[in-house]
Amino acid sequence: MNRQELLELIKKYRQGNATPEEMAFVEQYYESFEKEQAPSSQLSEQEKNTIAGRILQKIDTEIAMKEATVVPMRKRSYRFKPIAIAASLILATAIGTVLTLRIKNTDNSAEFVSQVSDLIAPDKSKATITLANGNTVAVDSLSSLNQGEVKIIKSADGKIVYTNASPEMSGELVYNTLTNPRGSKVVNVTLSDGTRVWLNSESSLRYPVSFAGNETRQVEITGEAYFETAHLPSSFKVIANGMVIEDLGTEFNVNSYEMTRTTLIKGKVKIGDVLLKPGQQTLNDKLIGEVDLDEVTAWKNGLFSLNKTDIQTFMKEVSRWYDVDVVYEGAIPTGTISGEAQRTLSFSQMQKVLQLTDIKFRIEGRKLIITSAGP
Repeated sequence: MNRQELLELIKKYRQGNATPEEMAFVEQYYESFEKEQAPSSQLSEQEKNTIAGRILQKIDTEIAMKEATVVPMRKRSYRFKPIAIAASLILATAIGTVLTLRIKNTDNSAEFVSQVSDLIAPDKSKATITLANGNTVAVDSLSSLNQGEVKIIKSADGKIVYTNASPEMSGELVYNTLTNPRGSKVVNVTLSDGTRVWLNSESSLRYPVSFAGNETRQVEITGEAYFETAHLPSSFKVIANGMVIEDLGTEFNVNSYEMTRTTLIKGKVKIGDVLLKPGQQTLNDKLIGEVDLDEVTAWKNGLFSLNKTDIQTFMKEVSRWYDVDVVYEGAIPTGTISGEAQRTLSFSQMQKVLQLTDIKFRIEGRKLIITSAGP
């Protein structure tokens, strides 16, 4: 049974339209699943009911999307529901879950320790724009601002837009810097040439207020940014950790928190002598091959997407998003995490995610203390 057939069966079962044979299939599958040692066996009834409600909402949304023939992402996941038959069937058939992110470790005896202190996912922008004159403007308080011939506007949905009354600029370039700190929502800015940039938390973008004629357009980033560049005669370059990424009319993602990973989504990108094809990624200036684009761009789409991600890498992402310091006590836990979760989850909900793994941790203020897996 493929995924679409399974969704149809769940829909029929919940609406009471399933045949006796289909009902028997679902119920027998559920009964066999309940007898197994599933991660849900470690949850309280209250936690099960909470997760159950989320699953039903997710299933209804997915079915509605199927009926409307709108599928915004190639990969979708489901939370597991240990009570409702339909959701148990989803888990048992290994479609995947949002809340079942598991860490693979050779030692299964570790226990979960938590001093509950909720950290809320970012619900607003803490981003600031440092103007060419050194003044700083908070993005949330910005309405509109003039810089010479350029007007900076914040739209109703929070996007920043630079509009240039005189496209042909002469003279010395002046620069603004958009800074998006830890614990801040992703910020979206449209530069004066029409290029759109999404800036992740703990990242910055330095760019000309207006670009000059047919000269090369050049910006500089720290952290992570996604680019949809405007197609103009002049070339577009991104500087990240000293690497020069030359756009040839494209969409691409640059992650430069540590080493620089450039991933091409559409079009062409050149780094040194390396010319990328869509779906390929480079590490600094070395081609490493094709990657999962959904995983690379998940942050831009409001998701954590993990595919055998090591715990340190995931915790760095958690640190940036929730503005929490991660500290390791003893040996750093080994293993990997795979799965998908919405970035709107509070940290208490993320705790439930990690509770289903073999990792131990506790929270002290804004410090997340990770202890090694195992006793």
